[in-house]
Amino acid sequence: MRCLLIIFAFFLCCPFINFKKPFLLRNIFIFYLYAIYNIAPYVFGDADERYYVWLVEFFVLIMVFVLGYIRGQRSRRFRISAVRPISQSGVSFNKKDKFLISGMIVLLMVHLFVIVKTIKSFGLSGFYSGAQSASLIADYGKLNVSGAVNQVITFGLGVVTLAVLAVLLERMIVRRFISGKLLFRYECLRRRLILILAMIWLLLFPLIQFSRSGFVFGSMVMLAIWYWSRKHFPLMRFVVLIICAISVFIFIGQSRGERLGQRVSSSKLFISELSPWVAYRDIRDNMDRLNYQYGRTLVTPLFLRLVPRGMWPEKPQNSGGYSNYILYPGAAQTGFMIAPTYLGALYLNFGFIGVIFGTILLGYFSGWVDGIVLYQHWEKIGLFFIVFSSYICILRNDPAITIFDLMAVIIFYLLISKWASTYKRRCA
Repeated sequence: MRCLLIIFAFFLCCPFINFKKPFLLRNIFIFYLYAIYNIAPYVFGDADERYYVWLVEFFVLIMVFVLGYIRGQRSRRFRISAVRPISQSGVSFNKKDKFLISGMIVLLMVHLFVIVKTIKSFGLSGFYSGAQSASLIADYGKLNVSGAVNQVITFGLGVVTLAVLAVLLERMIVRRFISGKLLFRYECLRRRLILILAMIWLLLFPLIQFSRSGFVFGSMVMLAIWYWSRKHFPLMRFVVLIICAISVFIFIGQSRGERLGQRVSSSKLFISELSPWVAYRDIRDNMDRLNYQYGRTLVTPLFLRLVPRGMWPEKPQNSGGYSNYILYPGAAQTGFMIAPTYLGALYLNFGFIGVIFGTILLGYFSGWVDGIVLYQHWEKIGLFFIVFSSYICILRNDPAITIFDLMAVIIFYLLISKWASTYKRRCA
């Protein structure tokens, strides 16, 4: 019966998937929600009678998401229709693009320096076995000013790097589609250089750092870049990169397990990515212990996100920290916490009604961002890439963390884009 319900749920969500344009936020949401509500309960052996409850909730959330999505998409279409088109003379590379490319190269070199320094501190074997992560977990919640400062600097570097890359990709794609072709050889070379820089940040760095999730997310973003920057997308490139991403995901997970003296099967690696559902289930089943927070674990941690816990160990907990310390105190005290997903955080604060309204808002936002590529608003496609790269984290992690991180990148992107943009408008 369970297998039949899983198959039925898949066919239930198929009409809402855009198969013609696979790289949309809408598709990511539907597949993720399907995995959380249908695959995860089966993997973790939830009670049979709850399968029908999960199925009904899955369908309800799909519907309210799509309603919000359609509204957000229409809002974007109305906004774009009021904007004058860009003239071909206003999209060529200029001196500001040179500064951006140079700046991106410098940022990548700084990141590489930080990685090399970290490897020297922990040793090659210790770094690739997860010693750095274990050290960060051990210091979690302790007064460690120097470590906290390093975290803030690393966070800032990541935000600025992603913002600069988004602006470069945006200008490359605007030039590609507005002019119809690349007119000069040096522009073609710059376009290739920008793609190389994107591959270094999205694929090479996660590979160097042995970050299996980072490599998979980077592969998704790289495929989206290739898809939306070309008029014809080769299917073989999609297949090859997907196979590589899955292979690297398994290789990194098993290599780290072997270095720690553990044998980890590939199936367990994929199962571990569904573990946030456990947190969502346990939050729902233990509300008598947790009590509804009515926004306390969402709003306050959002504004205090930039304050490291190493400087303020008593900083108010977000939804993930609050629920983990109550439900799994032993693991939480050592720094190991299960991500609550946006579902768990909203349920903890406002119950299932909060989950529904939060999903509607997420649908509106997703439709508004997807409208950038659906209606070919290429001069804002950098914003689409920023949200696309963070979307799994939005669904999986604590909203107080992901919303702040996303807002920080978008603010820097808007500032850099405002400085770099010299697009000329055609007269109406």
